[in-house]
Amino acid sequence: MFSTLHPRSIPALLTLWIGLLAAGFPSPAAGAASVCTADRQVWSETLTQQLPLYANLELARLQASFRVILVGLPEIESLSPDQLLRLQVMDPNAEEVFVLYFTTLERRLSQGADPNIPYSENFEGRTTDSLQLFYRAFVVRSAQPEAPWQLFSLQVISSGIPSRDISNGAIAQGIRAWQTQGCPQPEDFQVIGPPQPPA
Repeated sequence: MFSTLHPRSIPALLTLWIGLLAAGFPSPAAGAASVCTADRQVWSETLTQQLPLYANLELARLQASFRVILVGLPEIESLSPDQLLRLQVMDPNAEEVFVLYFTTLERRLSQGADPNIPYSENFEGRTTDSLQLFYRAFVVRSAQPEAPWQLFSLQVISSGIPSRDISNGAIAQGIRAWQTQGCPQPEDFQVIGPPQPPA
């Protein structure tokens, strides 16, 4: 179950994500422990915790109107032997495979909701549109020692929306960016404040 996010908090979140985009993808703290090679449950839980940040950086780069507000808890499913064989035809190096299901709550701040309300920095008079989506990801790794998990494909499977492959979309690119960064956990990041004047 998703928690409620007050519309007044949306501008602050948008400002944060725009600032992060201007600075580029965040860098994990030196010596941060990677979960890229951890068991699939740890990998999935860490991914879904970090996905709003990485997905929103990609969505902002693409100038998309929606932003990911929340990601639900992951659900993991093993493949049947027949499904595994079919996937290994497409990726012969895939030794271990699992299916990851997760949901997102995405919101868009509607611009100009009421033309009679003057512009204000706190977005008074604006409204938000919400969208809940369901995703299915196939995640693989090879038999090589310490091989990391890799996103093989990603699909939207939401009710009322035709299932479609989005392996090259913003959410998938956000997942790959998180992997490229070494699969950091929230505590792996250093909070860097503004430079302090010399004493």
